[in-house]
Amino acid sequence: MHFLNAVLVDDLTAPITEAEILNPYNDKEFLDDKLSVVDVKAKDSDGRLYQIEIQLLTYRHNRSG
Repeated sequence: MHFLNAVLVDDLTAPITEAEILNPYNDKEFLDDKLSVVDVKAKDSDGRLYQIEIQLLTYRHNRSG
């Protein structure tokens, strides 16, 4: 909830106070659809669904001197 509130602060009309972690697999609607998996899927107390993909980048830090 804290993560969602921090990321969505400008888009929320009120803070998220309840969230349910759901199965991260997205069901196929058609036989030809690809299976997709999200990092976090959550639903808030108003029934809004959040599908969150977290991307990590590794930066090499070169120290000089």
